[in-house]
Amino acid sequence: MRVKFSLGGGFLQLINTGSGITSTSELGENYRIRYEYPAQFTPLAVVNISYVKLLKNMDEIEVGVIYNKSFKDVYSGYYRLHNAMSSGNLYSTGSNVGIELSYVFTGNRNRSIINSKIKDGTDIKLAKKQARQERRYLDPQSSFISPKLGVGICINRTIDEANQIGNSRGIDFLYGLEYEHGIGKNYLLTAGINLFEYYDMIRIVYSDFSSGHNIFKSYEASFGAAYRWITNTNYNIINLYTGVVLGYADIDKDYQSSSTGVHTYNPSGNFNPDYIIEITSNKMRNSNFVCAAYLGVSKDFRICNSIYFSLNYRYQQGFNKILKSDIEYTTNQLENTHYASKSINASAHHIYMSFKLRLR
Repeated sequence: MRVKFSLGGGFLQLINTGSGITSTSELGENYRIRYEYPAQFTPLAVVNISYVKLLKNMDEIEVGVIYNKSFKDVYSGYYRLHNAMSSGNLYSTGSNVGIELSYVFTGNRNRSIINSKIKDGTDIKLAKKQARQERRYLDPQSSFISPKLGVGICINRTIDEANQIGNSRGIDFLYGLEYEHGIGKNYLLTAGINLFEYYDMIRIVYSDFSSGHNIFKSYEASFGAAYRWITNTNYNIINLYTGVVLGYADIDKDYQSSSTGVHTYNPSGNFNPDYIIEITSNKMRNSNFVCAAYLGVSKDFRICNSIYFSLNYRYQQGFNKILKSDIEYTTNQLENTHYASKSINASAHHIYMSFKLRLR
């Protein structure tokens, strides 16, 4: 173990610059605040002191305190309390103290393995190749747990014979936890949970305009299997997934809603818009049960023997309508009133990243 001290410098630049003003008058109590965020680089002095411990795998873990000293104000302003007849200045230099926790991948263990092979008479190129192949090796019965974060793109399916309203998509954050357990010969079983919020969207085909809002949260559990595509040199090319999804859509059993809106589109700039459509949509909950199947692919990047970084894509096909909408509309492009239907059935694209922690 050892204690490390470092001294350095840098610059601080706020992303948002400009000025603002806030005031209020409620129950006779008034105040006013004005502040400015100048677009300037603020010099910093950085002081760090930390404790470093060498682990058995020859990597290092570091715990310390870091202090950033700023030499200019990052924002300043004044305040005034009208009734109390009090006023003053406010400012922040941006100086701060933080706690640092880091894990250092030194590579010392790998160098030790290579040196050991060279001492045994192995050619240096072959020693590096063998060491790389050994690092890549993954026990066929290994298990992983991986928290994941990404985005989900939910799909609204639309049926419209006049082709004025089309399929639409809504995007929101996706959170989840996944477990994998190897069963030999590069096959594995998977189970996971997801939290995702679905959006009710409508898209006008003529102008490609979309509008909508979040409509319900879904709590989903997935069960499936996967195949690790691994070469003879233990290189993991990709992982292929398939499985089923069961879940609960958090929407009131008596949910119903009706709305009317008008959309105009006028790219030519004429006095009369090129395209006008008036839409009435009647929505109602159909089911709270989520049932779907999925196909997916992922790519793992080894950080160390017990931690992998993974990029993932999954397409989820829903089978059960959760929300359905009956739509009627009129447009200056067509005669008479036309009708369409739209539904959300938990179909979605999932794009996310995860850190896979090896359990065995």
